[in-house]
Amino acid sequence: MSKLDIFLPLLSQPFPFAHAAALMGSLPEDIKKRVLAIRLWLLRIDPSGEWERRVRLGGVLPSCTSRHCNSTKPVRRKTWNLQDG
Repeated sequence: MSKLDIFLPLLSQPFPFAHAAALMGSLPEDIKKRVLAIRLWLLRIDPSGEWERRVRLGGVLPSCTSRHCNSTKPVRRKTWNLQDG
């Protein structure tokens, strides 16, 4: 199985870069660069962003830390900043 065969299915999963890197035998920084390149490519071929929004690899799901929120469930981001990665 090639690295591409491992990488492509991971794009839609909300895993951290480190998890994908361990599966692929790569560095997290390399995975981050690949995901950014894929996101930019998807935005070029589909400016609406519909396909780019499906890429979840490396997305951050922070926990609620507000004292008014008694939950520790992950909170989803509504936007993705390509600068922050």
